[in-house]
Amino acid sequence: KGDGSIYGVPSHSKSVIRIEPAPLSSSPSKQKKARISITPLPKTYQNGKFKWLRGIIANGYLYGIPAWNTAGVLKMRIPPPSHDDNEEKDDDGIKILPLPNSIQEQIKRYHHQNPNNNNNNKKNEDVN
Repeated sequence: KGDGSIYGVPSHSKSVIRIEPAPLSSSPSKQKKARISITPLPKTYQNGKFKWLRGIIANGYLYGIPAWNTAGVLKMRIPPPSHDDNEEKDDDGIKILPLPNSIQEQIKRYHHQNPNNNNNNKKNEDVN
């Protein structure tokens, strides 16, 4: 079950975005704005492109489906843990579930056999 938020799974980004829609109001002058927050990926997974393609919410977690990386499946608790501004943010709440070795090898073989397809021919620079 989801928490009513909309999540953006990071393909090229360094974080997961969460949009909490504002409750509807009968008066336009009292309409509240949506809240937007981000949860950074663990530092070892922040760089790179085509990390995760789409996501699924199940059992209180957001799962990111790997695109063309060999890191694994993104798993994030929802809603993500909150942190005070003074508190150092750590990586609790986000984990990377490793892919089986056979899938990792297939992805590596594909990249080796198709070097021109890697990272969209490097046409797009990081938009982080």
